[in-house]
Amino acid sequence: MSLPQGEKVQAMCIRISVGGEGLCCKIRTMDSEPKCVKELPEWNFDGSSTLQSESSNSDVYLMPAAVFQDPFHKDHNKLVFCEVFKYS
Repeated sequence: MSLPQGEKVQAMCIRISVGGEGLCCKIRTMDSEPKCVKELPEWNFDGSSTLQSESSNSDVYLMPAAVFQDPFHKDHNKLVFCEVFKYS
């Protein structure tokens, strides 16, 4: 955690897992610090690997809902709480 990041920021996307029994996360490196949730991009992943969608139509989208300073990492890293949406 003490390695220099320069201008880069890590945003940790956090979502509720299938069945609501736990949390999952995905980290994205960004070129600059997002100041609000509107500055964060939509993310996606293959939902069939997490049992969140069928393999024939497996795109799942993560929509940022809230962003906070990451208290566990230094610099300007962020925790991003996301809503999960299936492809429609």
